[in-house]
Amino acid sequence: DGLTSLGALGLPANMDAWDGYPQARERLYEAAAAVGVTDLLAVTGDTHVFWQNRLFDKDNRSMGLELGTSGITSPRGFSQLGAAATQRFDELTAERNDSVDWVDGGHRGYIKLTLEHAQATAQFVALSNIETRRFTTDVLRTVKIVRDTDTIKYT
Repeated sequence: DGLTSLGALGLPANMDAWDGYPQARERLYEAAAAVGVTDLLAVTGDTHVFWQNRLFDKDNRSMGLELGTSGITSPRGFSQLGAAATQRFDELTAERNDSVDWVDGGHRGYIKLTLEHAQATAQFVALSNIETRRFTTDVLRTVKIVRDTDTIKYT
């Protein structure tokens, strides 16, 4: 697929995302590691899809997690493909990318993030529609993130 092919060539698949700024990303990781931080929690917004990614530096050291939300009124990531194809695209994206733990391009919504001293809980919340004032919400995924001695773990 296009994303995998570009990555295999060392080219960014999306210039408006992390892979479009490899040097800046590495500088951030180096600055964090220099002060002993390897448990970053990056929260991104309006990516048109929901994401849960593991962050690794250029030497494949774990640097933390990224949680991304789809946005409420933005077009859904790959919804133009249809529900079945979008779901399959999501599955393939997670299967073929070591850093992607979960992705959902079929829903609009937001992340409800609860931060505590040693843990965080993220709920990926989908909206039933954006056409009317009457809508329902559905929690697609809940992730509990616990700070360990030098890293973060999640379930």
